[in-house]
Amino acid sequence: MKKMVQRWMGFLFAKFWRCYEEYEKHRILNQANSAHSSLRIQMPICINGVEKVSIGADVSINPFVHIFGQGGVRIGDRAMIGSGALISSLEHDMTMEPMNQAILMREVIIEEDVWVGAGAIVFPGVKLGRGCIVSANSVVSRDIPPYAIARGIPAKVVAYRRLAEKIEAQA
Repeated sequence: MKKMVQRWMGFLFAKFWRCYEEYEKHRILNQANSAHSSLRIQMPICINGVEKVSIGADVSINPFVHIFGQGGVRIGDRAMIGSGALISSLEHDMTMEPMNQAILMREVIIEEDVWVGAGAIVFPGVKLGRGCIVSANSVVSRDIPPYAIARGIPAKVVAYRRLAEKIEAQA
């Protein structure tokens, strides 16, 4: 009897979780500045300022991602955001007093085919170029060029994807 109750509880929780995920996906799709219906979200995630966030087609956002979108965040098609990543378009103005009330907003742009690794932090005003990769647990405080592979604190370009050579040769 105990196993049967445990199974039913597991079944009900799984059903509830799927409903919650669908509800959150529809909420984001309806409230975002623009979002494509092919968005894939694994809950839980948190998007503040969702009305200033634009999300392209076939974007994947994994669990525990936090996006502070009040300053504007644009995520291009086929981007992948790893678990626990933080993308912020807000920061405190350290030259003003009181500092906790002085907020600077700068748009974050994540272009097409970008992969932001698990636990990475993207600061305000950063542009991640098309096809670039940001390694897990990196802190991105400056723009990353297209097809670059960046890692570290602060994130630095360590290599370029070979795919870029093939694309440039075709152009």
